[in-house]
Amino acid sequence: MQLREIAEFLTDLPDGAVEADDGGDFLVWPGRPTLDAIGQLLIGMGCELEPVECADFKGWDMGFRYRGRRLWVRVTQIERHVACFADPKLWPKIVGGRHPLYLELLGRLAEALDQDPRFHEISWHALKAFDPHRSEAAEGA
Repeated sequence: MQLREIAEFLTDLPDGAVEADDGGDFLVWPGRPTLDAIGQLLIGMGCELEPVECADFKGWDMGFRYRGRRLWVRVTQIERHVACFADPKLWPKIVGGRHPLYLELLGRLAEALDQDPRFHEISWHALKAFDPHRSEAAEGA
């Protein structure tokens, strides 16, 4: 069974982007309001959030603790919003598999996203199988 730790979805939230007056670069990259909303869900699950950091074109990053275990999320906006979760500890490399708390969190978060009316058309993907540039026409084939 493959672990699905990437959520892809649509949202009613504003993208939060601010573009330069000349239409060039972003002054503020899109996706911050979405990460803030996910942060609210995480707080509701008892997580302690770390400060959000801008990763420029890659999106927005945030570390957090779930029941004492430090985890991480990056939210970016490609065509849809993408939230990639990670357990940066050595557990998977040493023990193999994923830490039970990480698996528990992903399950709880999937339920919370499904129940939150701000998120729509949610799909979860395995890291190795995720292609953010696939065409929707190809999906229907």
